[in-house]
Amino acid sequence: MGYVYQRKTYRLIFEGDLAGLEVVAKSASATAYKRIAAWANREWASPLSDEDLAEFEAICRAFADVLLEWNLEEEHEVKGKTVRKAVARNVEALMDLDLDLLTRIVLAWLDSVVMPQAPVDEGSLPMEALS
Repeated sequence: MGYVYQRKTYRLIFEGDLAGLEVVAKSASATAYKRIAAWANREWASPLSDEDLAEFEAICRAFADVLLEWNLEEEHEVKGKTVRKAVARNVEALMDLDLDLLTRIVLAWLDSVVMPQAPVDEGSLPMEALS
């Protein structure tokens, strides 16, 4: 029998203006990681070109493949009342996010994948490998 590799899982716990947001995502292939990292450093046209939009959708698709769970919710008005609804973890939901929010989540994931995993102490960054 051969060895079966289990991808690492990362829990991202945000602070500051995103305090309370938690994201769990797994590692990606080197190819997917490279593409997502290139997206994070990309210069975007204003307004977005057709090429930019196609690349944005491809990145949302790649990140949706590694996104396992999160506690992200949206508020909606229903019959005059504000209700909260969980945000789905699919390509369409990622594409509907504010670009700043999506970028911050993706950058936190990129950082967690490449940062050496050290024991978590009270003064450390709030990112840790789950497995």
